[in-house]
Amino acid sequence: MFAGGDQQKLQTGYLLHQRGAVVEAAKLYRELIEKDARNYHALHFLGLIEAGAGHFDKAKPLMARSLAIRPPNVQFIENYAALLVQLGDHAEALLTCGDGLKVKRDSLSLLYMSAASLLKLGKLPESLAQFDEVLKIQPNHVAALNERSVALAGLNKDDLA
Repeated sequence: MFAGGDQQKLQTGYLLHQRGAVVEAAKLYRELIEKDARNYHALHFLGLIEAGAGHFDKAKPLMARSLAIRPPNVQFIENYAALLVQLGDHAEALLTCGDGLKVKRDSLSLLYMSAASLLKLGKLPESLAQFDEVLKIQPNHVAALNERSVALAGLNKDDLA
């Protein structure tokens, strides 16, 4: 996968990242990317740092590149979909969730973000069905219950909402 030193640098960056030393971690990730532009871990983790700092214009392409390089990684897909939802790019989030659900059909995170994106896109029957999928896995998912009620109200089913 990576040369020994690169793997060590990635692990060090990840540990720093986990401990909140994001400036130091980002420096290591950038060094790894400069050496190998296809280092999907460094791309993704640097994207997470940029998103955490509110630099969404930098985060989005980094995370998209990381996903384009490797076969599907559900956690990376979930992170990218969450960024897209946060940015209000619900159409792209829906596509990303769909890709992730092909890999892991029972990803609660992807099912929920898919349902929420469908709701935001005005696809109320589809969102309702997707929220029902979320609630099959986690019956007390508060956000899904709340947004399911919004979808029901939008479908003029106030008695069920």
